[in-house]
Amino acid sequence: MSAGTDADVRRGAAQVTSLRAVILLAGSVARNPFGDGLKRPPLDLPVDDVRTVFDLWREHLERLSDDLGISTLDVLVAIDRESAAPRAIDAAGRRVKFEVVRDSAEYRGTAGVARDLTRNFRDTDRVLVATASQIQREPLSDVFRSLSDDAEAVSVVPHGASEHAGAFLLRCDRLRDVSEVGFVDLKEQAIPSARHRTSLRVSLRPRGSALPIRTREEYLHALRTCHADGAWRGVEPARESALTESWRPEFSIVEPGADVAADAVLQDSVVLAGGRVERGAVVARSVVCPGATVRAKKCVVDALVVA
Repeated sequence: MSAGTDADVRRGAAQVTSLRAVILLAGSVARNPFGDGLKRPPLDLPVDDVRTVFDLWREHLERLSDDLGISTLDVLVAIDRESAAPRAIDAAGRRVKFEVVRDSAEYRGTAGVARDLTRNFRDTDRVLVATASQIQREPLSDVFRSLSDDAEAVSVVPHGASEHAGAFLLRCDRLRDVSEVGFVDLKEQAIPSARHRTSLRVSLRPRGSALPIRTREEYLHALRTCHADGAWRGVEPARESALTESWRPEFSIVEPGADVAADAVLQDSVVLAGGRVERGAVVARSVVCPGATVRAKKCVVDALVVA
């Protein structure tokens, strides 16, 4: 084995041991129609007939733990004071320990939450911080390795006409600069204003490797993209396809507990538990929320149907 390879091994081992925890930011600051209509955390949203967004995260985190050789990976699921905890959070993982942690104060912002959660960590510890309201299609292990090329980095994913930050790998001493009180956003405030800190390296990921689900439009677009190419199980990096015909339906999801008539037509739509679609109705590119009803022979397109 060459000297260069020995150095790489030692460097890789140091990087793994300094990963103290993963923080999934699952809270919300501002209310929006999508969140109000769902009556559940985004992590509990279905992605197919058997799995939820949380299940996808668990699969990625289990594989990350396996690939890095971490016996138990601590995952802190951060939610605000008003949000309900994800229903699936108690599901045991082989090598992942989940813990729901509520914000210590109202309106702390993403940086404030990360600072509060790492208060008792060592300065040299590193945390992987990601927004829970996204479907991670690229293996999280690949994202982590790309970020680990430097002590600190951020993954950036093109989305629409702009881009979003998929995940941050941060040293805990950077978070010490964040105020103990008040709202502080990680991307817009904490990172640019950090004192005497080196800039984060940017790791540009493939378009479509992570898809946000903060709105009805984003959620359905993410499901359509994933069902169209089938590459969303974290097996290999995935890209959004520009060739998928927008008119062709790709999926329909009916949760257990939903009531959908046998002759109803669903195209690229989700009917959540407690939702009802009556006979002869047509639902396209829509989400039917708990307690909501699409009446017989009605046509609903591009809508969030609420109670």
